[in-house]
This record gives sequence, structure tokens and C-alpha cells, in this order.
Amino acid sequence: MLFKKRGYATGIISNTEKKLIRITLAGVEDLFDYVVTAEDTGFYKPNKNAFIKAYKIMGVDLKDVVHVSAYPQYDLETASKLGVETVCLDRYGYSWKRRVHTLDALEI
Repeated sequence: MLFKKRGYATGIISNTEKKLIRITLAGVEDLFDYVVTAEDTGFYKPNKNAFIKAYKIMGVDLKDVVHVSAYPQYDLETASKLGVETVCLDRYGYSWKRRVHTLDALEI
């Protein structure tokens, strides 16, 4: 993945359980440094505690996080309220302050 090559850690915060995410990521799991599920945090997005616990599990400082998602209502609104930089991966035409059409277009 482009970001790992640049030295950035990558992660997923998922509203699923570990068993299902392993199936979903089969063959690409090495692209991510962290995979945190609702099972890990005990909360479902958009609950702010899902994000707080996930970022804590990842050991990241909120000021260093860029949260990318195609879903403002599940991810970006809450992450933004926590002070995290957010970017909408524009797959569905949602309006957001910072949008990209592909991950390759993301400049961080």
C-alpha cells in the first residue's frame, strides 16, 4: 500500500467481529498494521467510544491520525468531533470538507 511505503501506519476500525473481518481481509491483511473491530472496543461506530478505544489500541495520538472513510455518518463526523483530521473517500457523492476520489489522490 502506498502509505506504508511512505512510512505511515495503516489501520481499519470496523463495525464487525474479528472472525468476519479476517474473512473480509483474506489475502490483503498484510496491508494493514492495525485492524480493530467492534468486538475489540465494545462499541459500534458512530459511538465516539468506538473511536477513542480503537485509537488507544493502535497507540496513536489523535493529532497524528488521518481518518479516511466513504461514510461521513459512521466515521467522519465522530472522528472530526474528536479533533482528528478527516477525508471522505468519495464513492457515494457525500459532501465533506476534504474529499478524494481515490486513495492515490490522498496527500498527507
